[in-house]
Amino acid sequence: MHPTFYLPQLDLTIPSQHAMLALAVIVGLVLGPLWMARLERLPPRRIVIALVSLLLVALIGGHLHFVMNTWSVFYAARPLAALEFWSGQHAAGAALALILFTPLIARALALPLGKLADALVPTAALCLAIARVGCFLRGCCYGTVCHWPWCVTFPPGTYVYEQHRSLGFSPLDAARSAPVHPLQLYFAAVGLGIMVVALGLYPRKRFDGEVGLVALLIFSATSAVLEFWRGDFPERAYWGQLPQLAWAALAMTILCGAALAVAERRRGRRGCPHVAES
Repeated sequence: MHPTFYLPQLDLTIPSQHAMLALAVIVGLVLGPLWMARLERLPPRRIVIALVSLLLVALIGGHLHFVMNTWSVFYAARPLAALEFWSGQHAAGAALALILFTPLIARALALPLGKLADALVPTAALCLAIARVGCFLRGCCYGTVCHWPWCVTFPPGTYVYEQHRSLGFSPLDAARSAPVHPLQLYFAAVGLGIMVVALGLYPRKRFDGEVGLVALLIFSATSAVLEFWRGDFPERAYWGQLPQLAWAALAMTILCGAALAVAERRRGRRGCPHVAES
C-alpha cells in the first residue's frame, strides 16, 4: 500500500491512485483499438474516436457519481474541487455513463451498437481492474473490519488508516489500521474475471450485444453483493436502509437480466443462431 509514488529522477511525487488511473487510460487507448479491431473488425479510425469518447464519458460519469455521493464530505467547503474529475471516481457512475452514451456515440460514428459494446468489454474490464489497484494503494474504497487470514492492514498516510483513527477503530498512535477486507482487490478480481468471461464467450456469442449484457450483469450483481462489505461508510449516501451504490447496482442487475431475457426471446423467435446488427 503506497499512497504516493516518488520519482527521484524528476523529484516528483505522484498520488498512486492518480498514477494507476492514468495507467488504465493509457492501456485502454493503446490496447483497446487493437483488441476491438481484432474482435469485431470495425473501422480502426472510428474505433479510436469511439474509445477516446467513451473513456472521457466514463471518467466524467464516474466523477459526477462520486461528487453526488460525497458532496458534504469533500466538496461542500470547496465546490471548485468538484471540477477535478481525476480526484474521485465511482465505477457505478462510469458504468451508468457508458450505458447512456454508448448508443449515442455508436450512432454518431455509424458503428453497430451491439458489436461496439461487445468489443469494448475486455478493454473496459482490464482498465477497471487496473484502476481498482490504485484504490488499494491509496487505501480508499476499503472493506469492513475483519479477521480472516487474507484481511489486510494499511500504514499511516493511507485513507483507511486516517479514517480508522478518526473513528476510533485503531489507537491514535497505531502503526497500522485495523484489518479490513481488501475490497479493492475483490473488485479488481471481478474486472479480470469479466475480461476472461468476455473473451471466452466471444467465439460462441449468439447475438451482437450478448457479451456486453453478460458483462454488465456480472459487474452489477457482484457490485450489489460487494457493496455490503464496503467499510468507508462516512462517505456513503443512503436511500432508506441501503446505500445509493447498492440500489444502483441492484437496479442495473435487474435491467441487465431483463435485457438478456428479451434478447434471448427475440433470438428464439427469429430462429437463427446469430443475429448481427446492420
